[in-house]
Amino acid sequence: MKNITLYHGTDLDAAELILKEKKFVWSPNKEHWLGNGFYFYDDLSLAKWWTTKPTKKFGIKINKPAILKCEITYNEEEICDLGKYEDYNFFLENYFDYYEWYLKSGPKERVNYKTHRCAYCDFFKDRFGYEMLIGNFYLPDQPYLSEHYPDFVKAIGLPYIEKQYCVYENELITDIQIITGRDI
Repeated sequence: MKNITLYHGTDLDAAELILKEKKFVWSPNKEHWLGNGFYFYDDLSLAKWWTTKPTKKFGIKINKPAILKCEITYNEEEICDLGKYEDYNFFLENYFDYYEWYLKSGPKERVNYKTHRCAYCDFFKDRFGYEMLIGNFYLPDQPYLSEHYPDFVKAIGLPYIEKQYCVYENELITDIQIITGRDI
């Protein structure tokens, strides 16, 4: 078993409810990055940023920012880390099984790539029993980056890679603490 400290930015009321119930509850969304689950950063500064600029499409309104500092205990065989070459290739190789299943599952409405990616991640974690999926994202236009960042990055070839953790099982979360106020 391995342990990692991860951070989740949210509103204080939501943080207190999570702490009281000792569990996260996710809201289904067809466009989650890594499927439907609980999202964390290993970078505290990104969790802080999330509390100041939450996205409306996930139904979050932050009145009083709070960060949940969580200890995650996991078995390496039950996670897929897309930052590891072997896991990334396994993820891609299995996409064709998903696509075949998707085509056979009945009439389709037109979906965008975000919806398709989310559905594949849900399929993938269910098929292989993953409890956590770790994704890396190159997003040169993220609002937390300087507006001059994309041109500079293109020039030097060193992009910022954001890492997110999608935890599917509450049992992995072994400790939760709330960080508020000046500590944020």
